[in-house]
Amino acid sequence: TTWEEATMGLAIGWPCTAIPYSTSVPMTRRTLMARAYAEPAISYARVMGIWTDRVVPRLADRSLSTGPVMRLRREVVSGLTGRVLEIGFGSGLNASLYPDEVDRVDAVEPSDVGWQLSQDRRTAASVPVDRVGLDGQRLEADDEVYDAVLTTFTLCTIPDVSRALAEVRRVLRPGGGLHFLEHGLAPDGRVAG
Repeated sequence: TTWEEATMGLAIGWPCTAIPYSTSVPMTRRTLMARAYAEPAISYARVMGIWTDRVVPRLADRSLSTGPVMRLRREVVSGLTGRVLEIGFGSGLNASLYPDEVDRVDAVEPSDVGWQLSQDRRTAASVPVDRVGLDGQRLEADDEVYDAVLTTFTLCTIPDVSRALAEVRRVLRPGGGLHFLEHGLAPDGRVAG
């Protein structure tokens, strides 16, 4: 079992994407899907573009908004204060959960569909939410400007997690914290395979 196979968790069976990452764009085994669309009449890129751009953001919104997941989200946002950077904003499922101590949220979200899906949640949020970037590996922010960084179900989809975490460290103020919620290794190896 490779690391990629062992960490699929919630994303098993979902196709891969060329988009860097997002809570709305999980990554899986591109080569298996490419073989499925090997017939010249079917364009793998076209099918995967439609899948990742249109379908996956909606699936993620539905599957990651269930009661148990929302309880976990509520736990991870507790303790957020001041200016917050949320990497992988997706459809805005955390927006209604921000504590009163949060002043503003800057969102990094590569998916336009995810961002569109978040419109009502952003409007209803108790704090301003602005889209400030598309790539968590290259944050468009000065050093030490955020009191906290929030990421939920996103790190598994970032191609270079080390680089993204280095960026998080760079933009966090001294004493700031990373609040994250991710799926982990499957307890049963057959799930990953």
